[in-house]
Amino acid sequence: MFSVKRWKITVIFFGIFSGLVGSALISTAWAVSPLDSLPFSLADFGAPAQLLTDDITLALVRPVGFALAHRPYRPATPLGTDFGLDFGAEVTLVKLDPKFAEALQTAQLSSASLPPSIPIPRFQVHKGVGNWLDLGISWIGYSNFIQVYGGDVQVSIYHPTEGPSVAVRFNYSQGNLGFIKVKTLSPQVIVSKKLAYVDPYIGIGYLRTTGEVNIESLLGPLAPYASLLGIVTKNSATAQAFQAFIGLPFVIGPTGLRIAFEGSFVSNGIHMFGTRIGFQF
Repeated sequence: MFSVKRWKITVIFFGIFSGLVGSALISTAWAVSPLDSLPFSLADFGAPAQLLTDDITLALVRPVGFALAHRPYRPATPLGTDFGLDFGAEVTLVKLDPKFAEALQTAQLSSASLPPSIPIPRFQVHKGVGNWLDLGISWIGYSNFIQVYGGDVQVSIYHPTEGPSVAVRFNYSQGNLGFIKVKTLSPQVIVSKKLAYVDPYIGIGYLRTTGEVNIESLLGPLAPYASLLGIVTKNSATAQAFQAFIGLPFVIGPTGLRIAFEGSFVSNGIHMFGTRIGFQF
């Protein structure tokens, strides 16, 4: 006959046995790396934990932020109120920082070689408001790969009948280039001297760009395991530089056709040269 005492001993025995087996299974589970269960080989991704270091983020944000910065291509001379409209398209050739290509390769984001400079096109419209204030906007976009918006406010602080004009200007732009989003600010001081068909100008300014790099969409099969692998998928950086620039805008007779050339020297080596073609009335 099965007694109550034997039943209690049996229950205690199975409880101890189950505890020992459970402990053994847990120990075995901790002994096996969770990375062994991933559906791909980490060897195919180099060093995934190093994809987005601070240095790589800065090397990506800095050239993109400066390249996409709003550039008015305008002298200190105000547009005025006669009609005061200036519109056109620009193409600026931006010298790439060598660290940009190195950062893309180090982060496993691109293995292709890049040209030393890249062209950045953009549309612009400027309008005079009164005799001392000009407002401008710019835009370029293609699908979801590149979207850039910019604007400037220019205030004439000295504009005599004869002699050089002086103005201060504040530029702002924001946009994205693929997986990189940036915002750039640039205060400037411009001096120009209007002649018959040309209004040459020189200026100095300060560039400050902040940006975020988000590579989560580029990780492919790694994306769901990013936190497990210690991969930083988002990082931000700030870059700044001083610039000096010189421009030659020509107005071709009564047609209103305006062609401007501008070169910019930037203290961190991301120099620029471009042209803008449009009409001014």
